[in-house]
Amino acid sequence: MKVYITKMMHGKYNYLANWQNPDNGAMLFDWFETLAELKDYTKSWPAVYVNVNF
Repeated sequence: MKVYITKMMHGKYNYLANWQNPDNGAMLFDWFETLAELKDYTKSWPAVYVNVNF
């Protein structure tokens, strides 16, 4: 699964993660304050990280 990471400001958040649900194909996203927080959230996934703009 590819997790696309975009660095941008959104209130207190600095990173936007986008990924596709493997069960139904729906695109999902969530905001994170730090890159470490994002990677901790996805650590149990078979994720490949794609940095979009940094």
